[in-house]
Amino acid sequence: MSSFYAEIIDEPWLRFGNGVTEKFTFRGLGRGGPFDIHQLSRKEKLNVLFIYPEGKKDISDYMFDKLVSGYRNFNGFNRLFRQDLQKINGLEIPIKSISQGAVIANEYKTKLKNFLQNQRNEIDTAIIMHPGKPYFTYESPYFSTKILLAAHGKPTQSIDIEKFENLIGNDSLKYYLANVSLAIYAKTGGKPWALDIGPGGSDLILGVGGTRVDTQNYFAFTTLFERNGTFDYWASDISRGEEGYVKLLKSQISIVIDDYIKEHPETQVKKVSFHIAGKRPGKLEKQAVLEVMKERGAEFEYALFHINTSSLFWIMDDKNNFFLPNEGLKVSLTSKDFLIIVEGYRPAVKSIRRLVKPLRITAIDFTVPYEEIHNMVKEIYWLTRMNWKGFRAKKIPVSVYYPRILAYLLYNLRMHDREGVFNDIMLETTLRKKAWFL
Repeated sequence: MSSFYAEIIDEPWLRFGNGVTEKFTFRGLGRGGPFDIHQLSRKEKLNVLFIYPEGKKDISDYMFDKLVSGYRNFNGFNRLFRQDLQKINGLEIPIKSISQGAVIANEYKTKLKNFLQNQRNEIDTAIIMHPGKPYFTYESPYFSTKILLAAHGKPTQSIDIEKFENLIGNDSLKYYLANVSLAIYAKTGGKPWALDIGPGGSDLILGVGGTRVDTQNYFAFTTLFERNGTFDYWASDISRGEEGYVKLLKSQISIVIDDYIKEHPETQVKKVSFHIAGKRPGKLEKQAVLEVMKERGAEFEYALFHINTSSLFWIMDDKNNFFLPNEGLKVSLTSKDFLIIVEGYRPAVKSIRRLVKPLRITAIDFTVPYEEIHNMVKEIYWLTRMNWKGFRAKKIPVSVYYPRILAYLLYNLRMHDREGVFNDIMLETTLRKKAWFL
């Protein structure tokens, strides 16, 4: 029988506004406000456009009122994020037949195009209330509005109006409104919380990867995270062929790092970690990272990790009825290969009641001292707490999760581009530093 070394990684403390540290996100925001509350570029108010079906103005008004004033123990966007949410306009969309999905999508698009020609500079974000997915096959208001607004640098929040109406008067509405508020704040460029970190680990974290557009073309992605786990920047372009894909990834990596150093001259960047996802390490992504690091010489120490969220391993513990191992359990398969339980048993806290596959983290190549590998593996576990998609969002390291949902969104927006504006999204600089894809 083989034996393995195992240890428990401590749950991270999170940092919020006004120096508050907490392990629980909702409570931390309530006590201190968002992490970036004193950032000079932060707006005092957000202007929101509501788009809703004909005859649903009262529902949109109700939602806005509850977002601002709160509902039960959700105290409202303004108090939670210390920022004013203001409704500046509403677009009512005529819907003749709920069964005609393509017609509905076109109505949303036409009405929005007319608005954007005259008033696009007045809004910071838009809330799109629309009929639910069962009414649509391919064309939908979600994509027809999102692509137009993204081309103008405006993030959106989609609301299934039937789902929302069914929540009215229900206790679950407070959770729904809280998650919508978090999404609005993050999508418009806010940083709700950060990791409260000490010395060691990476100075910068880059999620690197891509997805095929067709048989010849690739989307190449690079996402940048600061050492405290906060999202900072995304870059994406389309390349032709494998050689072009590697070349494009190399260019993105260098530009993203150089731009960060230029914008943060007071920050020393000496150690960079790269994260690639998938069932197997991508040879092209590995080639791009190793080549660009070699070309830059001894400028940085680095580590390249493969993060597999669907490995073949399971870990079980017979100390509880659900065979849950402790959350944060790290098992060393080898000196460079690790399993981590990101969701498991938590003493004194209500735990999940199902087994979740562990993350498998493999150090593929590195020039950092070996002891830093363990700091960086802990860092990867902590990045599972930096998902701003919801207060109980998936516990996947954001360095591989954000590129995944960004790839899905850009691929679908390109497929739904009837107006020829997709390239405007790729060139829209105001979106580059926002997690608008959540």
